Amino acid sequence: MAPTLRNRAIRNVAVPPPKRRRRTTRTFEPEPEDNVVENVVEGKLQDLPFDILFEIFLLLRPIDLLFLARTSKAFRSTLMSRKSARIWKASHSNADFLPLMDCPPLLSEPHLVDLVYGTSCYRCDASHTSNFQWFDWLARYCEDCFRHMIVKDHNRFRISCPPGRPEPMSIDYMSLLSHHSRGGPGGWHKPDYERLNAEMQGVRTGEAFYAIHRKWAERKRQCDEFERCLRSWLDRYRIERSRAYEAMKRRRLQAIVSRLNGLGYDKEIREDYRKLQSHPLVGVAEELTDTVWDDIRDPIVQLLEDQREGRRQSATVIAIKQRLRQLDTALRMAITHKKVIMPLPRSVDLVRYEEIQTIIEASKELYSSSALDKILPGLITEWQADVQSQLTDLVLSSMPVSSRNKCPNPQNLACLIFKCGCNAMLHWRDVTSHEHRSTVYIHPWRYHTIRNLSPYEIAVRGSYLDAAWDVDSFKLQVRGKRSVKVFEACGKDPATATSVEMDALDARFECVKCGTRGTRSRPTHVMNWREALLHCETKHLQTLPAELPWRQVNAGAAATT
Repeated sequence: MAPTLRNRAIRNVAVPPPKRRRRTTRTFEPEPEDNVVENVVEGKLQDLPFDILFEIFLLLRPIDLLFLARTSKAFRSTLMSRKSARIWKASHSNADFLPLMDCPPLLSEPHLVDLVYGTSCYRCDASHTSNFQWFDWLARYCEDCFRHMIVKDHNRFRISCPPGRPEPMSIDYMSLLSHHSRGGPGGWHKPDYERLNAEMQGVRTGEAFYAIHRKWAERKRQCDEFERCLRSWLDRYRIERSRAYEAMKRRRLQAIVSRLNGLGYDKEIREDYRKLQSHPLVGVAEELTDTVWDDIRDPIVQLLEDQREGRRQSATVIAIKQRLRQLDTALRMAITHKKVIMPLPRSVDLVRYEEIQTIIEASKELYSSSALDKILPGLITEWQADVQSQLTDLVLSSMPVSSRNKCPNPQNLACLIFKCGCNAMLHWRDVTSHEHRSTVYIHPWRYHTIRNLSPYEIAVRGSYLDAAWDVDSFKLQVRGKRSVKVFEACGKDPATATSVEMDALDARFECVKCGTRGTRSRPTHVMNWREALLHCETKHLQTLPAELPWRQVNAGAAATT
């Protein structure tokens, strides 16, 4: 019968006599199916002839041998034996990316493998990638265990006079150990210190002391040499691993591109190859198999579908922007030839009309620029009436109910001043031409990324820097006694004076508060009635009405100033 791993383990372990089974009334419960299969497989593996297992061991990686040794006592007793060093050395060439370095004399093969490839802490056995490796200590600890595995104070460990030497001398044998710190004062490896201290306490002669000193000095030299060699090997290992991962990523990317070309996405790949390359499911260091492709195909295809839809949307937006430029030209022609009176709309004010949007969004076969020329005059008139109606409602809503019937045409009143959201003070005629920079402008490079807006809305926001006129941006400035005194200075009633009457009067006014006429340090500021009203609302908001008198200046005196 050929020797097996199980037979070797049985011969090396004394088997105790079996215990007598006790009677019990409990019913027999069959073992779970998973455990039965696991036990059968384990039994078959351990019952294989040792020469077959030996050939299997020679094909494994070092880390695989370490994991296998932890599965059962039989494997552990075999692989952890010094007689199995040949198996471990043969596994060095099977290591990933770079063959494992040769094992130094102060380490065993399993210890070297665990120190290089392992992640668990040597004290608490917690496995984490942030554990710190101390190669010259031949150990690995986590952050918490490091504090418990160091010795900080070493003053009491000095030897004043070694036994057997009559002359006094002082030797600090803690220099035989490596010192490390981790964000603090640090210290020496506690297990090494305890071993060294125990040997030093048993010294009786000077020869024994120096023998121990030479042994630990040689050990420290070997540990330092091992640390230097291992760090050099790790640097080369990381380089080779990075190269292997990059090559694997390139092969995976090429395989994905080949499969996507077969699905008809070659144009999308050429347009945005970098975006596909940076996808988290593509840039993975893993070979692409049919099973893996079935798992990642849907999100990658969805990405390309979004790119295709974005390309179509960008083309539609660009076509609409070209038609909006034709709308700008048609509007300028309509304003020039039809002699349209104030206020004048802009293209950004007219694109919200359904008639304009229908023509702009028409298909290539149905679109005609002459249709814009036909509807623009009517839309301009409609926009003007709409603006006048909104401003009239704004004025009437701020008046008492009893005064609304006395003012049928509030747009003619000269005392009306509107305040914009940008704090600009405007008369009625200036409100409709007041422009604001749009806050929703869309840059061209974002056309294909927006999904919550229609192509027409994107084209409108990407074509005009100015915002459309909106009555909600204005409010009627409250009229107080400061502005009333301007009308009193020329003998007009502020409640009924119209803009036509004030323009016909062509009066000039002087703010007495701002300065006295003839004073060089504070020259007189002469204003017309529109400037005077704005002067009251902007320059003297903190001044009491009684302290803000106005007086009318004749034309001759105004000319001399």
